Amino acid sequence: MRLKSIASAFAVLASLNLAAQIPLEPFYDDDPALRQSALQQLAAAPSSRKAELLAPLVKLIQNGSETDGQRAYRLEPAFARIGPASIPQLLPLLDTDRPHVRGFATQALAMIRPTDPAAIEKLRTLLNDGDLWVRARAAESILSIGISDDKAQAIVREEARGNGEPVSADFLQQRFEKTGPISDQIIRGWIEALSSDESFTAFSAVGFLSRAGTPAVPSLLTALKSENSNTRAGVMQALQGMHLYRSDIDAAAFQNLKNDPSARVRYYARQILVSLITVEARDALLQDEIDEKARQPKIDEDARITGTRSFTRGEVLAGIPPDPDHTYPLEVSQRLETKAPDGTTIFTVVFAGKNRGDLLRVWSVRAGRYRLLREKAAEEGVWHLSAGAFHFGSKVYLHLMAVYSGTGSQHSDEFFRVESGGLTPLKTPQGLPLKLAAGEGVWKGFDETFRDQDLSFAFFIWKQGDANCCPSAGLVKGKYTIVGTELRYAHWTRSKVPDAPE
Repeated sequence: MRLKSIASAFAVLASLNLAAQIPLEPFYDDDPALRQSALQQLAAAPSSRKAELLAPLVKLIQNGSETDGQRAYRLEPAFARIGPASIPQLLPLLDTDRPHVRGFATQALAMIRPTDPAAIEKLRTLLNDGDLWVRARAAESILSIGISDDKAQAIVREEARGNGEPVSADFLQQRFEKTGPISDQIIRGWIEALSSDESFTAFSAVGFLSRAGTPAVPSLLTALKSENSNTRAGVMQALQGMHLYRSDIDAAAFQNLKNDPSARVRYYARQILVSLITVEARDALLQDEIDEKARQPKIDEDARITGTRSFTRGEVLAGIPPDPDHTYPLEVSQRLETKAPDGTTIFTVVFAGKNRGDLLRVWSVRAGRYRLLREKAAEEGVWHLSAGAFHFGSKVYLHLMAVYSGTGSQHSDEFFRVESGGLTPLKTPQGLPLKLAAGEGVWKGFDETFRDQDLSFAFFIWKQGDANCCPSAGLVKGKYTIVGTELRYAHWTRSKVPDAPE
């Protein structure tokens, strides 16, 4: 009886004809090389074999959750390899009540390049979808097909503004009104500013060039030949910010994704191609994923060597030279030596440089040799990194802080007890020490002081209708304490904001 059941199971697999030759899993596997091989096999398969895969592929999309968006993204090229036979299966998905399925079906259709006017019109109806994400996928699809559509272009830019533009549209509009018509000389000046040592100047130039649009494209494409990686990265970011669907911009993105030594340039080239719904773009992104994975072993090995060997003090304090992404070196901007009662010695070094994010390294020191304990690079939006130390009770603690750009005084913190030759991490408080009333909020970061035996915090509370500058709902001041491996709120008071209206 059992043998009969096994035989029946194999009969079902044979009738589906899926497991033996082209299983579905490789099309969405995390290994990019496996996905590439599966797509190549599918492209070479006979039409009858491709047709057999359609129903199972559609079922995967229909049954997937919203968190399976990445899986759907990876499956779109499979439908493109199957070709026009996929269209009747994909069109009904445009009417589903699940936004992520509608968005997927839109892009999968676009990659097949439908020629039927009814199918094109169906895609256009999604420009009025109630979900912005679906509208944006429809807009990208229509523009990628090569259809000029002002509404689609506006939707793409609407989504980009929601995700954050390099410089605010209002600020740019004011500057454009002052400068008048955009001349070639103005465009050249902005391109020169991309390599400025003043980060805000370069940042603003990206925004101006993005807003300039079509008139700036020829000069930007020429500037991609610059030897300065800041210029090339700014150029590619400006082109990405235009959200234009042009063959010359696409060609530049393909070329720089493949060949540019700068990771930043490749990043912005990648963003251009992510929004280009074509088989060629997806193939290039897949190959780039393979290439990045091939680079990783060397990065991991370098990190392993740095993390396992010991260094001299001179090596620890040595500047970090320029690289393909940075014109300037990193130099020591802060050093801090921390000694605990049990003899543990920790040496923290922060590096800074022009147009480069800070780098922080924490070393243990023993017999004049240094071993790396932690390394932290400033992520996007971080203004600077810093280190401090304080005593609490009879123990010594290390405080590492990342301060974010902007006026919100936002920062993230890590705390460690210095002991036993290394660092013991502390848990930090989650949430606020008190419950806020409806309509109240804390809009900016805490003001904190970590001095010996004095761990203080303070923050303001805003209420609905308050201006950003002027919180009126209260001022909270308090103290932290440390219990075991936890930094905790100890006590606090809430008072009226000084000079706030009654």
